[in-house]
This record gives sequence, structure tokens and C-alpha cells, in this order.
Amino acid sequence: MRGLGRSRELDRPARTAVSAVVVSVVALAGCGGDRVGAGASPSSATNSTGDGLVRFHDSETGVAGRYPDGWHRARALTNQVLPREVLTLATYPLRGGAKAGECAPDTARADMPPGGVFVWLLEYRPARGDVWVDLPRDRFPPRPSRFRIPRERLAPVSCFDGPGYSTTFRAADRPFQLLVAFGREPSDDRLNEVESILDRLEFDPLPAPPSDPYAGWPLINDNPGDSLRPRIRSSCAPPLR
Repeated sequence: MRGLGRSRELDRPARTAVSAVVVSVVALAGCGGDRVGAGASPSSATNSTGDGLVRFHDSETGVAGRYPDGWHRARALTNQVLPREVLTLATYPLRGGAKAGECAPDTARADMPPGGVFVWLLEYRPARGDVWVDLPRDRFPPRPSRFRIPRERLAPVSCFDGPGYSTTFRAADRPFQLLVAFGREPSDDRLNEVESILDRLEFDPLPAPPSDPYAGWPLINDNPGDSLRPRIRSSCAPPLR
């Protein structure tokens, strides 16, 4: 799935590769209903609430919530860094190792059963610099008091074959993109279940990222898609030799 991009169109699910160097993490089996497949980024500890729901709080990403027991959760399935993955939920086991490019995460798409559901939450938070410097706030409306997935708006997203839904919002002054994919046309009960999961999400305010020492430098892209920020030369500076 392509990120919305810090300067790209925000209306469609994202599909551009994000170049990054990441640390490989060995996935550990979760407890209390938190099931993490091989290669998936481990998420935080969970506990059962006794009402058929599993509660979680991921302090690293500042996301908490509750989801039905029997669902599977991970933080990340790819090496994507912007937007970063902060929450992945599914009715089926999740596998990591997916590439951060077009139609990502391919492992979740390949494993989707006919009656399955996949929920992917991304955050536009750079490692450095102002979160909102290139993002128009009006393209990330405030989180609704209650999430609703209109059936008439269901359409394939991020190369999933079944119907899906994608939207953007902001919470705790943080910009998010949400993707929901279904293996087939969902029942009303299934839609209500997913909406309830989204309504239970909680978001912690996060400190601002460190300042960007390259802020203001022009961004140059080459044909393969790599980019760099050359230093701005002063008119008084001697020429490079």
C-alpha cells in the first residue's frame, strides 16, 4: 500500500515504495489472545477483559484498544517507515516480511480467507521534523465520535480482491490513514464488529520528533526513486573544487 506521501495525493489508498533501512525483529508469540505470525513486528502485552475482548496498549506507538478474542494483532508487517505501521488486526494469522511497495502488505492479501477481515492503521510521523509541515490538516479531519463504514463506499483497496474501505483522520494531533479489507461482502454483523473495534481505539499524545537538520534543503529525486537533499550554497561561499 502506498503511503499518502508528504506531498502526494491523499484521496486514494497509497501504493508507493518507501526506501528505508530497518532493524529486523524476531516475532514472539503473544499472550492473552495476541497472536503474532512469523516475521511480524511484535506488539505490546495484552490481557483478556473477561467479556470476550482482548485489551492492548502499545506504548511505543501510543495506540490502545480492545478487539475480539480470536483475532490476531501485530504492529508491523513490512519495513515501511513513512507512513509507519502502528496497528494491524485480522481475523486470521498475520505474517511479516511483506515488502513496502505496491499492493503491500502482500502476505496479508495472500492469506486473506473468504470471510476474513484485515485492518491496517498507518501514521504519518517522520523520524525528524514537523509532523504537519507537508500535510494539510483539512485532509485529516478530526476522528469521528463513532466510526461508520458505509456499505455503498466499499470498494477494493490496496490490491485486495474483496471490498474494502480507506479513510484518513487525526487524533491526539496525529495524522492517520486507515485501511479495512474484507475477503467478501461483509454482513451487517461483521461491519458492526469492525466499527466497534475502531470506536474502542485510543491514541496517546506523542512528543514532537527531533528537529530536522535538513529542513529547508531542496529534495532531489533520481530515476530509480532514490532521493537526497543537497546543501544550499550561499552566494558568498567559494566554489567547490
